[in-house]
Amino acid sequence: MRRNSGSLLKFREWCLHNETLIGKLVAGTVDNSRLYALSYAMASGVYSKAEIIKLIGEAPDWSKQYSETFASEHAMSEEFVNRLENASAEDIQSLEISSVPKKFWKFYQKFAPLFVKMNIKRDHLFTLNYYLKINSLLYRDDLSGLEKKKMAYLNYDSLCAEHFIASQVVIPALSEVLVRIDRIRDVRRMALLAAEVMEYRKQHGILPDDLTFLPEIPLSKLDHKPLMYEKTDDGFRIYSYTEKGKIPDTEDIKYSYRVRLQHGQ
Repeated sequence: MRRNSGSLLKFREWCLHNETLIGKLVAGTVDNSRLYALSYAMASGVYSKAEIIKLIGEAPDWSKQYSETFASEHAMSEEFVNRLENASAEDIQSLEISSVPKKFWKFYQKFAPLFVKMNIKRDHLFTLNYYLKINSLLYRDDLSGLEKKKMAYLNYDSLCAEHFIASQVVIPALSEVLVRIDRIRDVRRMALLAAEVMEYRKQHGILPDDLTFLPEIPLSKLDHKPLMYEKTDDGFRIYSYTEKGKIPDTEDIKYSYRVRLQHGQ
């Protein structure tokens, strides 16, 4: 388990060195997979609480990691804008068609590019301002992930109405980053809380009925509500509410962390 966890940590670090949004998203997925896999190490009872906490390890500064991608993502969107500006339509003057569309096309080539470039610049500036907005929300620890997402909300119909092509491509991915980061943080908090439950079981021989044995119950980063605990037929799970405020299904792994014990409770 130590070797496998170490290998996944190295892969996570490799992904984190990739200065793109997709690189950070993959790093988060890898880390979650690693933490979920540690539930089997907990269930085995072989590892002590201290060893499990060491295996869980330190969390990356996810806000900083995602913030650092914005420069490279912005550079890519700028390149996309430049390509749009430099794109030229096919010259139809040599085609065997009537003179009317040819005259219209000459008019278009002369005047339309000016308006197209103006709109592309507006689109580009809109996207840049949204990058800055998301970047500031990344560091608002006083807000839950759902509150950040609400503050970052945009009416995408308005982007379509403005013909903002780049913004339509970039903005949906950015708005999801805010809740995705806090879901990643929640998985780590759930894993740490599961280690506390297993320590209780080791000391008392049974699983706790609730979390009142803890001095403080950690809050979900997603909604700033206390993480929850329940015993299951084969062990227990730690979970949070979903983005819609619902209790997740028993088999859900997006909002819960389940430990299946070999001999049940």
